[in-house]
Amino acid sequence: IADKNQSRIRNVVTISTILVLLVLVLIGRFLSKSVIFPIINISGVLSQVSKGNLQQDNLPVTSKDEMGTLSSSMNQLLDGLSSFMNHSEKILNGDINVKTSDLDGEFRHSTERMLDQAKEKKKSETEVARVVAMVENATINMIYADASLVIRYQNPSSLETLRKLEQHIAVKADNVIGQSIDVFLKGPQLVRKIVSDPRNLPHKAMIQVGPEILEFVASAIYDKDKNYIGPMVCWSLATEREKIAKKVADSEERERLHGEEQKVKATNILEAVT
Repeated sequence: IADKNQSRIRNVVTISTILVLLVLVLIGRFLSKSVIFPIINISGVLSQVSKGNLQQDNLPVTSKDEMGTLSSSMNQLLDGLSSFMNHSEKILNGDINVKTSDLDGEFRHSTERMLDQAKEKKKSETEVARVVAMVENATINMIYADASLVIRYQNPSSLETLRKLEQHIAVKADNVIGQSIDVFLKGPQLVRKIVSDPRNLPHKAMIQVGPEILEFVASAIYDKDKNYIGPMVCWSLATEREKIAKKVADSEERERLHGEEQKVKATNILEAVT
């Protein structure tokens, strides 16, 4: 009887052990399917996202429990990031008509801020293009030098006029960019002292270049922070005008001297008569 009881107990223990192992296996499979595998999938997607790879397939959502909610939230994050990156790329490519209604939260706010900045940049670029067109097509000669008085720009009118003066300056007109303004000056130190300080500007000067007289008007140019970045020089050939002015002045002087001479003669005649 004792042997039978021991055998029965062993059988019960064996069967119980097998049942427990089966239950543990079933629980393990359940946990693997519902918890571990989803966590591995989510971890893999997050690893790829951290490397900048947003081209990920959506995670399967097979339940409404915590893991299902986590997978769904992960899919929403991926969709939000992808949409945000697509909108950002469009803005960087110059599209300022991007709609942000499909974005939420900080994605939307950040995109709207980028869009506002892009619109301001577009506006500034349009204004700069308008000013550049005005300067490029202006008939007045313009030269811009930086704060070190190195020439950085001249408009087409200036280039065309300088080509007529090439034999009287140290460089070719087409090579003026990158040269110091000293190429126009015989005594550059005084001029440098004047145009280096924006408080002295605007400043007007007449400069002799070969047989020609050039009239220079230098004005101060500032950046958006009001820092002096160099002079803008508008210049023109003043030779003929100065010749005319000299002739007029000489004529007036001759008339003045003639008038004084006549006055002296009249005085002498009156004194002789009296």
